[in-house]
Amino acid sequence: MPPKRERDRYKITTVALNVLILIVLAFQGWTLYQTVEISRNDQRAWVGAVDVSFPDVREGSALHATVLVTNSGRSPARNVEHDVCYNIGPAADLFTPTYARTEAAPPSISVLQPGAQVRLPVYRAPLTQQQAEDILSGQQTLYVFGRISYEDVFNTPHETTFGYSLVPSLSGWRHTNTYNTAD
Repeated sequence: MPPKRERDRYKITTVALNVLILIVLAFQGWTLYQTVEISRNDQRAWVGAVDVSFPDVREGSALHATVLVTNSGRSPARNVEHDVCYNIGPAADLFTPTYARTEAAPPSISVLQPGAQVRLPVYRAPLTQQQAEDILSGQQTLYVFGRISYEDVFNTPHETTFGYSLVPSLSGWRHTNTYNTAD
């Protein structure tokens, strides 16, 4: 039997080696987790709005604008649900989304394949004559906005929000300063 001092040194060395092995294993586990997450982000669905069609801004118009949504990811987006609406507000105010869902709005798209695009209609009551005149004069701003929720093939839920404001000259759309997110 080795002397006590040698046994103690052996125990300390064994404990130190075991701790070192645990640290190395933990680091390898963390590195593997990060690698899997990077791979999932690379392969997952990425759904977002890419364009808004130009609406007919006249009194009584039902605002037949649509939002073009695409899956720019590498895998299907499943259980896609959406709300796309519009608001009209004073040109100087900050944009605040307020959803007004109608019965006519389809609640979901089952699957959006990679590279696929779909046009989502904008829902709300028709414009009044005063609203149309205020938008055309630049006193009011027309906002088209929405949220899209979906799952990727890894069963991870995601949500994208978007907001556009109509340029007063009616020449196009610009992104709002807030409410444009994707996770």
